[in-house]
Amino acid sequence: MAEVIWKKLGRGKWQSASAGSKPSGYVHPLALKAIEELDLSSEGLVSKHVDQFVDQPIDLAVTVCDNAADDCPALPHAKQTLHWPFEDPADATGTEEEQMAFFRKVRDQIHAKISGYLADQTAGFEFSDQTQADALKLVELALIEDVGAADMDQGVDCTTDAVVPKAADAKAAFVARGAGVVCGVEVAKLALAKFAPNIDLQVEVADGQFVGPQQTIAVMTGSAHDILTMERTCLNFMCRLSGISSLTKQFVETAGSPATAVLDTRKTTPGWRRLEKYAVACGGGTNHRMGLYDAIMLKDNHLAFFRSQVSDAKNTIPEAIAISRQWINDRAGKLPNGKATVLQLEVDTLDQLAIALDTDCDIILLDNMNCDQLSEAVDMRNERSPKVLLEASGGVNLDTINGIAATGVDRISVGALTHSAINFDIGLDWR
Repeated sequence: MAEVIWKKLGRGKWQSASAGSKPSGYVHPLALKAIEELDLSSEGLVSKHVDQFVDQPIDLAVTVCDNAADDCPALPHAKQTLHWPFEDPADATGTEEEQMAFFRKVRDQIHAKISGYLADQTAGFEFSDQTQADALKLVELALIEDVGAADMDQGVDCTTDAVVPKAADAKAAFVARGAGVVCGVEVAKLALAKFAPNIDLQVEVADGQFVGPQQTIAVMTGSAHDILTMERTCLNFMCRLSGISSLTKQFVETAGSPATAVLDTRKTTPGWRRLEKYAVACGGGTNHRMGLYDAIMLKDNHLAFFRSQVSDAKNTIPEAIAISRQWINDRAGKLPNGKATVLQLEVDTLDQLAIALDTDCDIILLDNMNCDQLSEAVDMRNERSPKVLLEASGGVNLDTINGIAATGVDRISVGALTHSAINFDIGLDWR
């Protein structure tokens, strides 16, 4: 039941398979009936042993029966393991209708649990209308660079035009050459639908999902001519964005603290910001402000200028915060986030932090502090102003992020997520 429900709710973004530690050798007829009552297809369901999945790369392994967590063999290649202890409906007794009622109850519990999990997984990233609009503009520019025009009929691909008949059909797959988190499939879908509608794209691994070496991400079927012309444009987006999402996943996992968010910055490729921030979210990271228009962030250069505007330099931080908060309140109706617009302040000493904690700021950025200073800052915050969030920044890399997260800061911003990501290797293989 879980296999079929997950496939349905996953909407093509997940592949699911069920297996047992002690399979019965057949699919229970009441399970089939429970599935069919939801208008879901039970075609192709077979009883499987979990051993056949031991050596396969798995994003998520879920044990679903009371004793399954103890009885099931370890799945060493599973990236994450969860235990959802449902009663086994096959143990139900009584009349057939009483047993059926039990199957329905467990089916509905499974449905609710999977639905909730998938909602949580997708809450962090969305391929929004604005992101799609940016993507289409960039794809258009990419095609102009490649074939001289955004219109495929007007452009020229010298090599393909010379040797590939327009009427020839083919099939080719985007295949990962290594392990990482995929991103950019949605861009490829948009690009093909808009600029090469003669190509059908079947997605096997969706944005935000982990992929192993030589795993197929998506398959293009249709005009061989258009496949060859669109190949590099699609790959450039997928490789760049998958590189960001894969690096972000590394940082998040290395930080090792679910309570500490790993954030991006504005150090993005001009024109690509929404796409690159989307890739960060696909990798499990958290987006900082989108731009200068949706939050206030008083940095050292702002304060250096503002210091000349106050009569006493000691009042620089309090007055800057007070003026900024009033500015937000006065213009709330014109701001994207209204009165909820974030007010953040950057400090680089504990003395500045002590002053900032007595102001009306939402987040304090601790710039280039060592771990001892960060720990002291957290203690100070906890004692004096526990509602203020603390964000660490500066000198953050894969060697330092775990120690920074261990200090108890709420957020760590990492410019490297976008400015230092290496392209993820994806190739196109003919089928």
